[in-house]
Amino acid sequence: MRETTILPRPIVIVTGANGCVYIYCKKVERFLISFDRGVGYGICQRLLVQLCQATPSDGRPQAFASGITTGEPTRSIRYNGVTLIMACRNMKRADAARKKLLEWFDEELKRLRREGEDEAYLRSFRKECNVQIAELDLANFASVLEFSATVYQMYAASSHSLASE
Repeated sequence: MRETTILPRPIVIVTGANGCVYIYCKKVERFLISFDRGVGYGICQRLLVQLCQATPSDGRPQAFASGITTGEPTRSIRYNGVTLIMACRNMKRADAARKKLLEWFDEELKRLRREGEDEAYLRSFRKECNVQIAELDLANFASVLEFSATVYQMYAASSHSLASE
């Protein structure tokens, strides 16, 4: 029997997370938006899937890199949700990417349930999954300072609510 450790909710900041790629379509004479590309957006997807599983298959030690050849870990690690802050320059695109990400994540959770993941844990993780957007332009120092203040306020509110539970 595996021992399970529940860790507190991590706070993760991903820059460039709106993941939009604009493609001009001559047939309809307008730009089309694709949200499934971009490193930041892909990192957000991967983090959500990795953190919601007790032992994600690609989160285990890989024999080619670590020399460890056992298939199953002896300890299961779970998180009490996640706070994911998508830091982007364009808030309109960031909001659209956030909505698309959450829709995608809900579909992934359905797939994980079908594959036998713990239903109660997935439901609890999704309930405690807090995806926020915040404006950040890394080329503008004032924007970086404003972003830092925003994240500090989010963290203060988050730690205050956790302390009251």
